[in-house]
Amino acid sequence: MKLVFPSYEYIFLFLPAVLAGYHLIRRSRRADGGAAARSGKKGTDRFELPERLRGIRPEKLWLLAASLLFYFSFGTENFGILLVQAILGYITVTLLIRHHPTAQIRKNTGFEDGIVLGVPSNNSLKAAEKLTQGIYLGGVGLLLFLLCFYKYISPFLPVALSFTTFSLIELLSEARDGEIEDLSVIDYLLFFFFFPKLLQGPIMCYTDFRDSLSEAGLGGRAPHHAASVTASDPGSATAQGPGAAAAGRIPGFATALFYFVLGLGKKVLIADRLGAAVDFAWSAPSELLWSEAVLTVICYSLQIYFDFSGYCDMGRAAAWMLGFDLPVNFDKPYRAAGIRDFWHRWHRSLTQFLTKRLYFPLGGSRNGLLRTLCNTMIVFLLSGLWHGEGLTFLLWGVLHGAASCMERLLGTLPRVRRAAHSRLSASGVRILTWLFVTFAWIFFRAPSLAAAGVMLDKILQQPWFVLHDRFISCFLVNELWYPLKVLGVPDARTGGIICLWLLIGFAALAAFFLPSAEQIALRFNRLLTQGDPTGPDRAAPSEDLSGEKASTEATEAGEAVIPQQSGTACRSHALPVVLTAVITAGLFLWCVFSLGEVASFLYFDF
Repeated sequence: MKLVFPSYEYIFLFLPAVLAGYHLIRRSRRADGGAAARSGKKGTDRFELPERLRGIRPEKLWLLAASLLFYFSFGTENFGILLVQAILGYITVTLLIRHHPTAQIRKNTGFEDGIVLGVPSNNSLKAAEKLTQGIYLGGVGLLLFLLCFYKYISPFLPVALSFTTFSLIELLSEARDGEIEDLSVIDYLLFFFFFPKLLQGPIMCYTDFRDSLSEAGLGGRAPHHAASVTASDPGSATAQGPGAAAAGRIPGFATALFYFVLGLGKKVLIADRLGAAVDFAWSAPSELLWSEAVLTVICYSLQIYFDFSGYCDMGRAAAWMLGFDLPVNFDKPYRAAGIRDFWHRWHRSLTQFLTKRLYFPLGGSRNGLLRTLCNTMIVFLLSGLWHGEGLTFLLWGVLHGAASCMERLLGTLPRVRRAAHSRLSASGVRILTWLFVTFAWIFFRAPSLAAAGVMLDKILQQPWFVLHDRFISCFLVNELWYPLKVLGVPDARTGGIICLWLLIGFAALAAFFLPSAEQIALRFNRLLTQGDPTGPDRAAPSEDLSGEKASTEATEAGEAVIPQQSGTACRSHALPVVLTAVITAGLFLWCVFSLGEVASFLYFDF
């Protein structure tokens, strides 16, 4: 039983149990804290821990246990390899923190009568720096060795090994740079195994995750009742319970659930439907007609888009339900104006990781144009090899690297820079960018260079729009076919063609023009909080559907404006909320009925 996001076990068993237990623990602690504040006495935590573990919050232990169970569902071998990697990472980061020069200064420096004692010498600090660098390079080398062994030598590739490897390298880099002074085992393991981000990312910095823990009221190793709260201060974060400080920034549970359903629909109803036709076509590319080859390439471009974005949406929605927020990892990449813009939007955390940990150490763009182009090609070559060991992935990386270099070269021409400000030129660049990315996906999906060559040969043939019945049947969605029959569609072939264009048309509309799932969820959140003075939109400007920050004169002046709403206004807000809830329920039921046909997450292979 694998606890993938679009599965009955995850949706109806695992996630509800995790949420129920987590929020019950928090409510119990909130009740104990509130009773202690009203009585002026120390609260009695019904989840009492041993004295030496008194600073560990039970919510963390619950989330860690759930995350370990989540990954254990993928098999004992998967779990064992990841656990070994986690142990190695913890040992390395502990050594880095202990032997870092700043740690040596704190350890060896004392004050007595205003006189500094035991200041480390420059030689000892230089020795500590060399030791720290040696530990860092050894730890990174060991992590990369494990990744390369299982990715390119071993026939077994553990799920999520690439994401955990890069996350640990980020953690080691932060420890080497002195950004981490203390690291508890519980916080480390929760950062490593946190289930909403384990399978698809984002590749998150530990300091960002630690800040997210603090905003959720789970940061640090403070005692259970670190602050005393009086009854005269009922609005304080401690009085309201852990996580109240973050409540203004994290959308509510209803919004998170709506967001999850949108991501589930992306994966189940769009990506997997398109994937059925893609898998059929790539099973025998030599038998395809021109029109089928073109549609296959377009379908795969849309499939991988909605597969990845759907998983990112479901993971981030699950984090919202727990009071956490994850960085945006997918930002409408098919609206990118250029290849570099595309990689700022597609798998953003991977791009940021490769930029920080590979491109900048190579010299970035500081050593002239030629060196910059070489560094760019190296990054894209290694990115291609990270996705797979075949020549097809290497060629895919070469194509993106060459396009990025060409874009940088053209950007040095004054005439090109002036043309870039034209709206027509910007639209043309977006179209060309998508066409290039879609062309490159051929090599990403092809099982071999020979198969890619066959597909390209089919595309370059004389255009002739004819579709085989078996290809059309891949798009015949029962939920759409039954209404079409009622409307008088004569046969399954005609119905399949209608379903084909409906599915591709809606997917293209959503990818290129409609707001993202996150923007739709935030709009729904604003509808829910229209009449709520404590809602998040009353405290800070929020993002509208165009991605811009919405603000008013009152919020800019720092004033809290709470409009008085009439009964008519409340009813006008209630209607779209109810309508959205009904549509969401229908979409969820449609997804649930389709879960039996769910395909594997594409990024499991990387």
